[in-house]
Amino acid sequence: MAKTSRRCTISANIHKLEARLNSFDYRERISSLHELAYLVQREEVELTPQLGIVNMHCHTFFSYNAYGHSPASLAWLAKKSGFAAIGIVDFDVLDGVDEFLSAFLPLVGVIDRYFAKESGVMVMAEDLAVRENRLAQLQHIAALADGIVDLSRLEGF
Repeated sequence: MAKTSRRCTISANIHKLEARLNSFDYRERISSLHELAYLVQREEVELTPQLGIVNMHCHTFFSYNAYGHSPASLAWLAKKSGFAAIGIVDFDVLDGVDEFLSAFLPLVGVIDRYFAKESGVMVMAEDLAVRENRLAQLQHIAALADGIVDLSRLEGF
C-alpha cells in the first residue's frame, strides 16, 4: 500500500474512532479511546505538545446545554490539543466523573513513554541539573491535578 494511501486510511480510522467517543454506548466509547491511545503509542496519531492551556469549565453530554462531547471525548480532545488540564462541571449530575477519570488511564502510557529509557529522557540522569529538571517536570505533571483529582488512583502515579 502506498504511503499516502496508508496515511489516508489511518486518518479516516482516527476520525471514526473520535466520532465513536461520543457514542451513547459506554463500552464503545472506552474501546475507541483505547484504540486511539494505542495509535498514539505507535506514533500514528500526532499529539499537540502541551501548551499550558487549562479549561476547568467543560460540560459533557450528561449536562444540560452541552456540546455533545462524552467525558472520554473531552479527555481525548484535551490530550490531543495540548491542554495542560481540563475539568468537567456538568449540571446537577456526577454521571460523567468516573468515565472522565478513567479516560486518562490509557493516556498514562504516553507520559510513561516520554520518560522511558528508550526515549533517552532518563529522570534519574547522572547530571544533577538534568535530574532536578526532570523531577520538576514529573512534579509539575502530578500537580496539574491537585485539588481536582487524586492521581494516586491511577497506576504509575
